[in-house]
Amino acid sequence: MASRIIRQISQAGMQLQPAVKESIAAGMKPTKLSSGKWRRAELSARQVAIIRKYCLTNQMEWPFEKTQEKSFFEDVKRKGTVWHREKGKREEAIQKAMAGMPQMVKEHKEAKRKARKKSEVEKILSAPGLKD
Repeated sequence: MASRIIRQISQAGMQLQPAVKESIAAGMKPTKLSSGKWRRAELSARQVAIIRKYCLTNQMEWPFEKTQEKSFFEDVKRKGTVWHREKGKREEAIQKAMAGMPQMVKEHKEAKRKARKKSEVEKILSAPGLKD
C-alpha cells in the first residue's frame, strides 16, 4: 500500500494531489463498518512514516502533522501525598506543643526529683534484703 502511494506521489510531481491526500488520510485511520465492527487502518504506522519521509526528503508538504494538544491533566491540581497535604496542620500542632514545652520540662524534672527523694524509712524498707 505504501509503495503504491509513493508511486502516485512521484508521478504527481512536487505537490500532493487532492486524491492522493485523501487516500493517505483514509488509509491512516481505522474505519467502522456498517455492522458496528472496526477495520484496522490500511497503512501501518511504519508505512505512514515511510510516506512522510519520502515527502519531506523531496521538499513536499506533509499536511498530516500531529499538533500538540493540551492534555486534560495539565490543569488538574495534584493531590500530593498525605504527608505534604497535612504538613501545615502538623507544623501548627508542633508550634502549639513547643509553646508549652518549658512548663512541661519543668514539671517533668520536678516529678523526677520528687521520685528520687525518699525518706529514711522508705530507704530502709526498700533495701535489697528486706522485701517480703
